Amino acid sequence: MTSARWAAATAKTVTLTVALAAVGLLLLVGAALPWPGQGLLTAPLSLPPWLVWLLLGCLFAVAELSLIHVEFRREAYSFSITGIPLVIGLALVSPLIVVAARLVGTAVAFAVQRPTPIKVAYNAAAYVFEVALAAAALHLLLVPGPTLTWRAALAFFVVAAVAEAVMGLLVLQVIAWHMTGSDAILGLTQILGVLRPGVLFSVTSTTVALPTVMLIQSGTLGSGLVVLLGCGGGLLYAQYVRLRAKHASLAVIHEVIDAGRGATSVSGLADRTLHRFRDLLHAGRAELLLVEGAGYQLLSVDEGSDGVRQAQLPALDWLLSSVQESHEPLLLARNCRESTYRSWLDRREVADAIVVPVGSGHSGLLLILDRLGDTASFTDDDVRLLTTLAGHLDVAITSAQLLQRLSHDATHDLLTGVANRAQLRTELQSVVADPLQAARSALVMLDLDRFKEVNDALGHPVGDKLLQSIAVTLREIIPTGAVLARLGGDEFAVLLTDSDDPLEGASILARDLADTLSRPIALEGALVSSQCSVGITEIAPHTDVDELLRRADAAMYAAKRDQSGPRVHTAELDRGRAERLALLADLQVGLQRDELVMRYQPQLDLRTGRIISVEALVRWQHPRLGLLAPDTFIPLAETSGMIDRLTAVVLAQSLADCHAWTEAGYDITVAVNLAARNVNQSTLPQEVGAALAVQGLTADRLILEITESSVMDNLAQTVPTLRRLRDIGVRLSLDDFGTGYSSLSYLQRLPVAELKIDRSFIAPLSNAADGSRGVALVKGIVRLATSLGLSVVAEGVESAEGLDRVAALGCQVAQGYHIARPLTFDALLTFLGAAQHAPLRLVAGD
Repeated sequence: MTSARWAAATAKTVTLTVALAAVGLLLLVGAALPWPGQGLLTAPLSLPPWLVWLLLGCLFAVAELSLIHVEFRREAYSFSITGIPLVIGLALVSPLIVVAARLVGTAVAFAVQRPTPIKVAYNAAAYVFEVALAAAALHLLLVPGPTLTWRAALAFFVVAAVAEAVMGLLVLQVIAWHMTGSDAILGLTQILGVLRPGVLFSVTSTTVALPTVMLIQSGTLGSGLVVLLGCGGGLLYAQYVRLRAKHASLAVIHEVIDAGRGATSVSGLADRTLHRFRDLLHAGRAELLLVEGAGYQLLSVDEGSDGVRQAQLPALDWLLSSVQESHEPLLLARNCRESTYRSWLDRREVADAIVVPVGSGHSGLLLILDRLGDTASFTDDDVRLLTTLAGHLDVAITSAQLLQRLSHDATHDLLTGVANRAQLRTELQSVVADPLQAARSALVMLDLDRFKEVNDALGHPVGDKLLQSIAVTLREIIPTGAVLARLGGDEFAVLLTDSDDPLEGASILARDLADTLSRPIALEGALVSSQCSVGITEIAPHTDVDELLRRADAAMYAAKRDQSGPRVHTAELDRGRAERLALLADLQVGLQRDELVMRYQPQLDLRTGRIISVEALVRWQHPRLGLLAPDTFIPLAETSGMIDRLTAVVLAQSLADCHAWTEAGYDITVAVNLAARNVNQSTLPQEVGAALAVQGLTADRLILEITESSVMDNLAQTVPTLRRLRDIGVRLSLDDFGTGYSSLSYLQRLPVAELKIDRSFIAPLSNAADGSRGVALVKGIVRLATSLGLSVVAEGVESAEGLDRVAALGCQVAQGYHIARPLTFDALLTFLGAAQHAPLRLVAGD
């Protein structure tokens, strides 16, 4: 409100105050004339008039101090039980005594509440007017008599209710003068919302007052009972008020705890709690300042606001910084006279404030500002309550931040921060479900060329930095509204939406991506090329999401194969699909006809020179195409869902052969590879246990090999399954170690017993010129595994030089063509027989 409008409203209030005082005095003189020194009831009292006056004054003071405030927009309307001493006084003593008692009791209450001078003047005039109005009305309706009649009782009820209604309307008008805009217009709903409880209070007060009058008239005993009942009632009422306040506080604390369990974001938590804090403390504003990076996130709610407003602050002002550093709450009451505090309040345009640290200040600050109305200010009790609430709020904030972070991590790639495959699938499902949106969308998939060479030459940390740099570049290129996702490894996808010509737009975007990523990027002092292959597919309504990803993937691999630039998926790219489908059908038949055959590649213990294990490698003896390598049919089995059946066949045959060579006297274990789908099956431990039981083998005869990629997509499910396998005695091996992106960070969570270093790091060791490039990496992996109590298997040992190097670097076990190629069962027995009499390799030392 402007100062001019405030001055006008104040002038109107002063005019009304003078008018009420004048009219009240005139009515009082007229009403007091027929009742000189007595009330409506003319029977003599057992108490002296001065004592009645003193008791009435005390009752009025207690009633004024026990106000129940209802915030009405920016003001507070108060209800009280002053009707009780008003009715008692008008019934027993002169209106002049009632007015004097009312003013004295009010003065005592005002000395405690410290309202503004204009409010003191207005209330004094209004109280004189109220007593005079009630006395004049009773004078018109009744004739003084010795006892209380039914007619007199009814008159008291009516007069008290009318007086309360008139006083309520007058207060509402004063409030409206001090409002602005539409708030200054009072509707019927707002008027009735104040008058209803006011009239109810007057009826309740009159109901209590009239029996009290009868007790006082009955004599000294009755008067004594009134005093005792009054004291007892006052104590009970005070206790009720305290219990009600405590209950409200506990209810809010419970809501904060409940909100902490249910809120999935900090803004949602603030929306559920700040309104309650503001209402509980009758404040105009509540603010929550949370530490966020180098700055602060501000969440606030004002009186009448529907939601939480958010803003970013670079720093705190001096007062908030001092509270955060001291970890102590600060109360700035309305009567605060400290100039620096007063200027801070004036600058924020609030009358008072409470500032409380959240989480000892390390999480942020909670502010409650501007106590509504001018009936009271914030107190030390409010500070203690808010400090308690802040403690619970800190726990709720921590929970909400954790859920928010987990929710983000579940839909975003941890390395680059872009969406992950799961989030892209969700977005695609939304697009294909809407025909109009699908018609305006396209899917772009890109894969980096020769990314593996970057990892091999510069190491995985540099490769990770390259992926992060590329993600930043892609964010800058893609249009607003498009979804960027990392599908895994060096593969990204862009969902292009809201395009008038989606295929043309996707083609232009694909060329921009290819051109931009073809420029070298400086990383770790080296220029790294990040050229890419790009595939595009249009999106038809209600198309299966997996099919869309397959089409884009097929187009991308066609672009990679042909090196002809971005490719759009066409029917021609699917010509080979018929052959793959035919091969898939043959595989299903082959599983039923036991066409899968096993090969076993020995593993050499470099410390003893003995063969200690073999890796089971499956082949398919196709009736028409001959012996097929696993790369031909394993991907088909994985995409078709037949991998479970295939793994079961391989496991059963491998364990049967293990039983056979054990019976033949060869104490060696067998290692079987698991696919991602196998590891994600919670029933895997039971199935493995059953397969072991069929062959009568103990669990230590079996090693299960897993890859990082097979477990990283769903750690929450795969880790418990792997632990159960370990618990039954099965040995777990992490295959192809060093080719992923998160092996080191997740290694401690995986219950593996050995690491198999990928052949891409072992093969160069066979070349004296190139071997030095991998020595440091292999040495680091061996040192890491040793510290974790894991054994190390070197895969891909192709020469005697390579065998010497891996032994010197500390690898315990070696596997590769130099030791033996994959062998049939019979060839393996022959090999084991020869190796049993002449150890293949014996390395002295550690």
